[in-house]
Amino acid sequence: MFSKAQQEIVDLALQGKRLKEVVMLLDKSEDEILLDTPAEWYTVLQAGNEEIRDILPILSVAFGVLKELSQEAERESVRRGSLKALRDRWEDLSRLRRVCT
Repeated sequence: MFSKAQQEIVDLALQGKRLKEVVMLLDKSEDEILLDTPAEWYTVLQAGNEEIRDILPILSVAFGVLKELSQEAERESVRRGSLKALRDRWEDLSRLRRVCT
């Protein structure tokens, strides 16, 4: 399902690694990690929540759109804002993963 590079990122993310830790471990920039991370990672913790399970595909698409905007948006402010949203979501999820484990 994921490429080898994506799976490596997901494995580290599921361990609760912060974005900066993943950057150091994989020797890539934050932006590269954010854009290489599958959109599904940004929704992974909600998978067990019955109340929102039906909207997971919508959330996954939304994070896919953020990834596209981060690369292709014409306005720099839109690109930066999209990357910030991905970065913030990563940090929230990694914090939750650390608390859950």
